[in-house]
Amino acid sequence: MTTPLRDLLATWPGRFRHRAVLLALADETADPGREALGNDILDGFGGREPVEVYERLLHEGEFTAAEAMLLECAELDDPSGERWATLVAARDRADDAARLEGGELMRRAEAAGLEMGPDEVDEFAAAARRRQPEAALLLKDRTERIDRIIDDEAGILRTRIAARSADGEIDAQEPHGTAADLEALLQAGQLRIVRSRLAHEPPTALFPEAVPPLWPGDWRKLTPQRVLDLIRDETAQREAGFARWKPADRHGRELLDAYAGLEHNHESSAARLAAALARALGAGATEPQADRRPDGDGFVTSLDGLFAEEPLRRFHTSGRIDFFIARPDVREIPADLADPGHSADRRPCVALGPDLEPSGYLGRTHVAVVTLRDLLRLATVRERRAVLLLRLIARQWPLHALTGPTVQDFRRVLATDRDTAWQTLRWILDLTGAGDAVAADAMAGCTGMDPGLLLVMLRAAVKPDSGWPGPVSRSHRVEPWEDHPQLVGALEGELLGRCTDPQSEAAFWAALVVAGPDGRLTEEDMRVIAEAVAGGRDVDAAIAAGTKVLLANGTLGQTAEGELTLRNSGLERRLRQRADAELAAAVERLPATDAAPAAESAVAPEFALLTGWAAHRHLLTPSYAVFRELAEAEGTEPGELLDRARTVLAETASSDPVVPVGTAALDTVLTSLTAELRSAFSKVHVDVRCPEDTRVAVADDALRVVFHELLDNAAEALSSQKGGTIRMDVSLQAYDAVVDVRDSGPGFATDVRGRERMVFREGYSTRGAGRGAGLSRVMKILRLVRPDFADISALPSDTASSTLRGAHFRVVLPLAGHPD
Repeated sequence: MTTPLRDLLATWPGRFRHRAVLLALADETADPGREALGNDILDGFGGREPVEVYERLLHEGEFTAAEAMLLECAELDDPSGERWATLVAARDRADDAARLEGGELMRRAEAAGLEMGPDEVDEFAAAARRRQPEAALLLKDRTERIDRIIDDEAGILRTRIAARSADGEIDAQEPHGTAADLEALLQAGQLRIVRSRLAHEPPTALFPEAVPPLWPGDWRKLTPQRVLDLIRDETAQREAGFARWKPADRHGRELLDAYAGLEHNHESSAARLAAALARALGAGATEPQADRRPDGDGFVTSLDGLFAEEPLRRFHTSGRIDFFIARPDVREIPADLADPGHSADRRPCVALGPDLEPSGYLGRTHVAVVTLRDLLRLATVRERRAVLLLRLIARQWPLHALTGPTVQDFRRVLATDRDTAWQTLRWILDLTGAGDAVAADAMAGCTGMDPGLLLVMLRAAVKPDSGWPGPVSRSHRVEPWEDHPQLVGALEGELLGRCTDPQSEAAFWAALVVAGPDGRLTEEDMRVIAEAVAGGRDVDAAIAAGTKVLLANGTLGQTAEGELTLRNSGLERRLRQRADAELAAAVERLPATDAAPAAESAVAPEFALLTGWAAHRHLLTPSYAVFRELAEAEGTEPGELLDRARTVLAETASSDPVVPVGTAALDTVLTSLTAELRSAFSKVHVDVRCPEDTRVAVADDALRVVFHELLDNAAEALSSQKGGTIRMDVSLQAYDAVVDVRDSGPGFATDVRGRERMVFREGYSTRGAGRGAGLSRVMKILRLVRPDFADISALPSDTASSTLRGAHFRVVLPLAGHPD
C-alpha cells in the first residue's frame, strides 16, 4: 500500500532509530497510524541507536523489519556477512518451530476427523519467516478453534457411549472394558477411532497414540502374588480393589494359570507358559520346545506374537525371539546370557521367573525381564497386548534391538517411502519411551530422514542424561536440537565424516552453496562455483569424483531426470551458514594434479619410509603435511626435501601423535588399507569381515595409523614364513565396533604369552634395535581419541581356529554418535 505518509517515512533518515516506524513500514497491508507513530516518535525523542533497534527486532522475531534495516541502514554495514547469517539462522529456527507446532495441530485435527492440510502448516511457517508474533497469533487462533470443536464432539460421543452403556450394549462396569477404552481414546483426542468403534467399522492403520498406556496397577493393598492367588481361587474372600484385576478374557486367565505352574520347574511348565503368552499376544497355539539349561537354572524356549501387529513386523522379520524362563529362587540373569561376549549376534531376548526382577541400574540390556506384575496388568486388557508388552520390553533393550546394529540395517527397517519411514520412527520413539510424534517431527526436520543422522538422534534420545528431546508434556514441545552442542557435534561429525577425501569434502560444500530452497542442484553448478573459488584452477575431475562418493553414501540423492538433491534438512541449513568459507578451505586442500611429486624421483632411503604403504605411519605427525606440500611443489630442492623427511621420521619416533576429531567409515578404511598392503606384501592375504556403513567416532587418519601398525606387524611376521593370512572381524556391540585382528603367523614370543600386555610397552620388540614404537603409539592414539571408550588389547590365541593361532589383537572403537 502506498500513501503519502508511508512514502515520507520510507525516505526519512531517522527511521532506523524508531522500532514502531520500521514495523509499520514492514507491514505493507496497512496504512501507518499517524497518531500512534507520532506518539512513539515523541516518546522516544531522538530514538535509539540503530544497532540496538536491530537487535531488538531480531530478538522479537520481526524478521521483515530487521531485513529492511540490513539492506538500507548504512550504520549496519555487514562486510563479513555475520549479521545476514544470524538473520537467516533465526528465520530457519522460527520456520522449524512453526512447522513443529503446526504439524502437531494437524495431527490432532486428523485424529479428531477435522479438516486441516499441510498448506496451513506452510502458512504458519511463512508467517514465522516474516514475523514470529504474527505466526503465534495464527497458531493460537487455529488451536483454540480446533480445541472447541474437539471438546464439543467429545461431549457428543460421551453422550452416545453413556446411552449405549445404559442399554447394555457397552460394558461400563469393568475398568478394563470397552467404555474405559473409549474414554482413554477420547482423552487422547482420538475421536475418529471412537466413531469407528461405535459404528463397528474395521480398525484403521495402527499408530502409537491409538494404544492407551497400560494401567500401572495399584499395589498399596495387594501384592502381585496375592492378586494371582485371588484370581485362581474364586472361593477366597476378595479385598477392596480386586475387581480391577479380573482377567479380560480366557487367554489372560490361561496365561496366569500357566505362570502359576512354574513352581513345578519342569520343561512342560515352561513350554506351557510360552504358548499361553503367545496366544495372549495373538499368535498361534503351537506349543514350543523348552530345553533345560545344563546348570539347571531354568529353561530356554521361544516366544511368538510379540511383533505380530502390522507396524511392528518391520522390527523383527521372523517374529520369534528367545525366551528364558528362570527356576524359582533364581534372582539374576545367568552370566552367560547376560554377557555372551563381543558378538554381533547378541540377539534381544526376554526373561521371566518368579524371583527375577529387572536390573534398572545396569541400563539397557539385550535381556529384558518381564515380571508377574506385568503379566497381571497385561491380562486385564483385551486388545493390543503385543504393543503393550513390547513397550515394557523395548524400554529395557538397547536401541539396536529395533533399529538393527548398522545404518544399513536401519535403512531396511525404515523402508524407502518417507511416510512409512516416519511412522516407523514414531513407533521406535514410542516403544523405547524416548519421545512422541513431535519428537519424530523434530528428528525428521533436522535430518531429512537420513538414516545415519536419525540413528545419532535416536541414540541421544534414549540416553537418560542427554537432555534431548527433553520431557514430553501436555504442551507437546521438544527442546530445539540446536541448543544441545554435544548433539549438534555428533550430527555434524556423522554427516561431515562421510567426506572421506578432499574431493568429496569440496563437493559437499559446493553442493550446500549452490542448492536451491528445495535442495535441488546440478553437478555443473557445483563445478562452476568450485572453479570460481579456486581462481580458475581446474577442479572438474575432483568435483566429479567427490560427487560419486556423496551419491554412493546417500549424502546426495538423484531424481529420475538425473538432477542431484540434498535432503534440505535442518542440519544442512545450519551448515550452509558457513559453506562459502568451508568451500574455499576445501578447494585449497585438493591435491595437486601434477603427474609425479618430487619425492618420488628421490633415491634417499628416508623417502621410502615416507611414501607408499609406509606413509600411513606418519599421517598424525604434523611435519608430514609440510613434507607432502614440498614434495608436490615444483622446484623443491632435494636437499631441503631430505632435511624435511628426516624431521618427519624423528618427530614420528619421539613425539606424541596429534589426533584430530572426526568420524570415518571403518569398512572403507579397512578395505583401502588391505588393497595398499598387497602392493608391499604380495604373499599376504587379508580377509576383512566388516558390516557395511560402519561409522566410528575416530578420524580417518587416526584409523589408518592404528590399523596400518597392526597390519604391518602381522604382514612382516608372515613374510618371514613365506606368506600367510590376516583376518579382521568387525562386530557391533551396543555403541562400539569391536575389531579382532588375527594372523596365521608364529604368534607372540614365549616370554610374552600370558603377559600379552607387555607388547604395548614403548621400546618392547623381539625384532631388533630401533623397533617397538608402533604398538605403544597405537595405544596412545586410542587414548587420545576417547580414553573411556577406545582401547586395544592383545589376547591369547589358543582359542582361535587352527589356522589363525598367531597374534590376536582386539580394538574397541566407539561408533559414531556414541553417547559420552
